[in-house]
Amino acid sequence: MGEQLQYYDTASFEGPASNGEAMSKAEEVLELAADVQHIGSVALFSEVQAGNIVGSSTEVSVPNPVAGYSEKRTPKTLFGKGKERYGRITAKLDGADKALSDLQTGLSGYAASSEASLTLQGVALNSSGTEVLRHMQNNGNQEMILRGSNVSPFLKLSKDLAAKAQGKNPSEFGWQDWFNSAKEEHLINFSQWYTERLKTLADPETKAEYVESLKTDYKDRVAQAMQEGWIPDGKLHKAALATRIARADVRFFSLFGRMPDHAGGLSEKSGLGKVIVFLPTLEGKKVTVHEFGHVFAGVDARNMRDYFIRTLGKEETWRKNPRIEYLYTILNEGYNDHMTAALIDGHPTTIIPTERDAEGIVETEGSSEGYKVYREIFGVLMGGENGNVTNADIKDTVDSMVIGNFGQFAHQLSTKWGGRDVIGEVLEVVAKHDNDRWNNLDNPDYNEKLLAKKIRERL
Repeated sequence: MGEQLQYYDTASFEGPASNGEAMSKAEEVLELAADVQHIGSVALFSEVQAGNIVGSSTEVSVPNPVAGYSEKRTPKTLFGKGKERYGRITAKLDGADKALSDLQTGLSGYAASSEASLTLQGVALNSSGTEVLRHMQNNGNQEMILRGSNVSPFLKLSKDLAAKAQGKNPSEFGWQDWFNSAKEEHLINFSQWYTERLKTLADPETKAEYVESLKTDYKDRVAQAMQEGWIPDGKLHKAALATRIARADVRFFSLFGRMPDHAGGLSEKSGLGKVIVFLPTLEGKKVTVHEFGHVFAGVDARNMRDYFIRTLGKEETWRKNPRIEYLYTILNEGYNDHMTAALIDGHPTTIIPTERDAEGIVETEGSSEGYKVYREIFGVLMGGENGNVTNADIKDTVDSMVIGNFGQFAHQLSTKWGGRDVIGEVLEVVAKHDNDRWNNLDNPDYNEKLLAKKIRERL
């Protein structure tokens, strides 16, 4: 019998993986294979069992992401550690392929038996079944992803009814609460719905079509914003949009694996100007638009560092580098979180989340609560002395982000604040706050909100 497949373990997520990527293509395949063995098997088993019960044998086909993938051989894989690593990868892929083949054999044998009383464990011994759902990690990212994804209306209704049955508010009853308490038949329904996504991602052709549809959706949103006049529509900007999104390499990680312990989505620069976009298997609009937003435009880290070298000098920039990196995250994610909200829900000149709430702007679910704080900081900076943001302001900011000119963005903010070096002022606040943040890592949301309060008070 084949092995029990494991989800990809991002044990050293903060550092690059052995091949310089958070998750290689081979690891993506293994991640999807684990989902098929554990969750997909539930749906496929129920399909066969239903056919046996009614006396109509049902043939099922196990989605196999390994079948359409082969690990490329390069000169680096011919000797030494490269050869050893190549051997480990191909061995894991061969093991996953055998595991899924064994699952196919077990299900086909069950269909041919006409037996109706067998259990999943009797047919697919190495499947963890619905226990994968019941033991979903509780770190916020899975909940954010599920709330923002296009989950079946039937499943959403089931969750809301379960909340009411327990005397709880449906809005405060999370998906993990539902997975923990749902009836087995409802978890089977979820696995059936989820397996349809696995079928799409397991086949190279349908996966490519699906990825292209996500890219087209993002480009259409930006094109609409260009028509509305708050994203620049020059040849450079249109070319950057088309080229950068086309070159993005999209990979998927399991919602039920280890990657969500660290990220709800991720964009990572690769060689030759390419960006790898990591999306959850159940991506939603907010996660997808956010990650493609990083591909299209954002704060250029190297250009930002060069700006501080010019304004602070090399030695001071080096000394403050950890704080500059923290400021980079705040500005880059704050900018992109707002662009995501504006591209999906409109109102580009209203940036601060509480102000959007006050204006009755309903935002699509699926955003990071932490990034909303960064959006608030970004909104305060963009508003300047009078707190007013115009389409022209947003347009100028996007221009600086597309061309990667941090100095242009800093000058724009300085002008909005009457000539003050607000970037330098904010860096000072970040530097003083950073010590408090490291002393209180157990409560990051409190820390970020406190930082936003300090910046407001300083400005």
